[in-house]
Amino acid sequence: MLKQRIITALLLLPVVIWVVLGSSHTLFAVVLSGVLLLGAWEWSRIAGIHQTTARLSYCLFTALVIASVSWLLHIDTELLLPILLSSGAWWLISFVWVLHFNRSPMSPAASVGIQKIDMSAALVGIVILAGTFIGLIGLHDNYAQGPEMVLILLFLIWIADSAAYFTGRKYGKHKLAIHVSPGKSWEGVAGAVIAICIAVLTVSFILKLNFQQQLSFLVICLTTVGFSILGDLTESMFKRRAGIKDSGQLLPGHGGIMDRIDSLTAAAPIFLLGLMLTGLP
Repeated sequence: MLKQRIITALLLLPVVIWVVLGSSHTLFAVVLSGVLLLGAWEWSRIAGIHQTTARLSYCLFTALVIASVSWLLHIDTELLLPILLSSGAWWLISFVWVLHFNRSPMSPAASVGIQKIDMSAALVGIVILAGTFIGLIGLHDNYAQGPEMVLILLFLIWIADSAAYFTGRKYGKHKLAIHVSPGKSWEGVAGAVIAICIAVLTVSFILKLNFQQQLSFLVICLTTVGFSILGDLTESMFKRRAGIKDSGQLLPGHGGIMDRIDSLTAAAPIFLLGLMLTGLP
């Protein structure tokens, strides 16, 4: 399993770096849209949508929502901040939702039934995928070093995920949310925090930030990682509601697209929001 994860990651890494740094903003948006629509296809199953026509319709509706929000931002860029604040508010609601679920877990698919569509899950999927698109597109396009900032965000998430995984495997004893994601531990979270602090110091040196900027960037990154964990837990919660282990099988060792980008769904809008509120970089 671990070997498959590493091989898949190594194969995807150069492709991701090229798309982020070497392609135009338009191509980046097209590729990102394609990835998120694959995520929508997987999420439709999590939401209890099983018929092919219905799943395609869900993907189409998700695409229309993303296109509509993008069009509004193209007309008035000042809408970006309110949209990001709305996304942040949703993730705070999600935090309460995950806490409640962890305290009072339901049996798989108990609340939605085998054939019934989980409308709340369907709506959540559209919200988080649209938020991911806006966060990454806004970051890629609105900064002089936009592509580099996108790559920094991706590496922060990968570093945090890897540190949490290996630290949790070796030292994990205290479960973070046992009824949501039994494999995650507070020791894993601590490992992620330490790794991110080291990474932020390195990035701050590269970006030549002063002490105040370094402190602000550290707070942004730690907050982003905290929300990335919430993104992971949120997808895990909905998968447990649906009685599903993985969102798909597209990425060997990782599961599906959503299993790979679940952390990013919360991290992207929060990272951009933090940068906008602090005026970094």
